[in-house]
Amino acid sequence: MERDFFVDLNERVRLYDEDQRRHELMQDVFPIQGIDFAEPTKEPVLVLRGGQGGMGNMHFLTSNIRNPRFAKIGRSGLEQNFIFELKLLADLGLVGLPNAGKSTLLRAISNARPRVGHWEFTTLQPTIGTIQLRIDQPPFTVADIPGVVKGASENRGMGLTFLRHVERSGGLVFVISLGSNNPVEDLQVLLQEMGPQRMKNKNVLIVATKADLDGAESQKTSRRCWK
Repeated sequence: MERDFFVDLNERVRLYDEDQRRHELMQDVFPIQGIDFAEPTKEPVLVLRGGQGGMGNMHFLTSNIRNPRFAKIGRSGLEQNFIFELKLLADLGLVGLPNAGKSTLLRAISNARPRVGHWEFTTLQPTIGTIQLRIDQPPFTVADIPGVVKGASENRGMGLTFLRHVERSGGLVFVISLGSNNPVEDLQVLLQEMGPQRMKNKNVLIVATKADLDGAESQKTSRRCWK
């Protein structure tokens, strides 16, 4: 009798576990395309449901079974792999081609000390600097990302890996080197790679660097061309 009772109970519990798991999967509202935690959610977000506790031997105590020597183990919760993508939060984002002088600019205006060199791709990781203009005003942050190359929006070079760090910036600063053969074309490349979606509702500032280099004077274009 004790064995028959256990076999019947084990079958009923197993069926219950399967039904409950199917119900949990149907109730999982976590979006397939991911979720953005830029702002606090109004309601808690259920990522995965936990497991089900087991049933100890005292759960099977009946008038006929006074000393049950069996138990029902629980089941583990649902398992899933997730990718968490960090997007740096800065008030301003410096965007420019490789070796345009972004890191030098950030060192000059903030407390950050990014690596500076005379070769391309000196900056390999995003750097954030803090700027304090006045004591009675709150500071603001500026993010320097690695140089953007043509085709970055198609994930060429360091591509989308670093473009995402300026998506949350309140404004964009396009850093253009006057030592380039065609600064206006460089600006057009940056505008194309950033795209209208990343520039939506953002203030934009253009900063020209390396004006002290030989030949930079000839690269100074009229105001109409820069517009």
